Amino acid sequence: MKINVISESGVSPGQGPHTAFIEHCEFLHSNQIPYTVNRFTKADIYHAHTMGPLYWLFSAFRKHIVLTGHVTPDSLKGCMKPVVFWQHFMPLYCRWVYNHADLVLAVSPTVKKDLEALGVHKPIVFLPNPVNRKRFSPSPALRQHYRQKMGCSDKDFVVISCGQMQTRKGTQTFIRLARELPQFKFIWVGDFAFGKITCGLAEIKTMLQQQPENLTITGLIPYAEMNGYYNLADLYCFPSFQENFPFSVVEAAACGLPLILRDITEYEDIFSAAYLPCTEEQFKDAIVKLATDKQALARYRQKAQELAARYSFEQVNDHLLAIYQNMIAS
Repeated sequence: MKINVISESGVSPGQGPHTAFIEHCEFLHSNQIPYTVNRFTKADIYHAHTMGPLYWLFSAFRKHIVLTGHVTPDSLKGCMKPVVFWQHFMPLYCRWVYNHADLVLAVSPTVKKDLEALGVHKPIVFLPNPVNRKRFSPSPALRQHYRQKMGCSDKDFVVISCGQMQTRKGTQTFIRLARELPQFKFIWVGDFAFGKITCGLAEIKTMLQQQPENLTITGLIPYAEMNGYYNLADLYCFPSFQENFPFSVVEAAACGLPLILRDITEYEDIFSAAYLPCTEEQFKDAIVKLATDKQALARYRQKAQELAARYSFEQVNDHLLAIYQNMIAS
């Protein structure tokens, strides 16, 4: 079995599809499965994580094409300003792209339903994003090192969030929470991935002109360092308005961080009772509750680790290997 992995995600490494690409290659390497990346070589399966020009170039006139469904038309809303002009084009393009594949891997049940409603008639299988618990796990040593690096004391209660700074990710909510809760430290790991066309850019920059002293924006952080940033925190707060299957949530969970997430329907099937769901008005009280109630904090820490075990690297990728084997045998 030989796999040709197709991805253009390196142009924006802070996004979920790039994390999926990295972990996919790690899975193939650890299982000694021969693979290439974006190569004009013969392969048994062509597995794509993005759907730009390279997808069409490497999948043309070939069989056994697998496309992981990281993107739906809704996942572009609130990301980039031009999306308003694409709202009629993107559903057509997504339907065309996904129907070009032989098999679509939907990262959540919601994505599967959305693609079916969009008119994708090719087989769609739910395969969630896995978390590599060898890469992401609790570490007292990393906690101490990264707290010193970020100027946090042992007594500080630290709330962290990760992602592109944009309206869809709820960056404005996070900044507001830092301003309203000066007794806690807030750290946002990420930057403006789309530059000047970022949705909400002007509003976010205006808010940061009077940036609260307890808020730190790290900018883009290498993936290899993310375990350290999760470990320095006490709580993961993710106020995103729309997600398919966010890697950062299961990575934070694997590091033992209790999860406070926006109350959106996408999470109901994939994260069930492992997090504290919040509306815009409830985030502040939820943070205070977990910061002051040690029993509740411990309970949600346990729920988070159970969630990470459910989506372990080994379990999810065993399913992927079976998919590959069945596809080749058919």
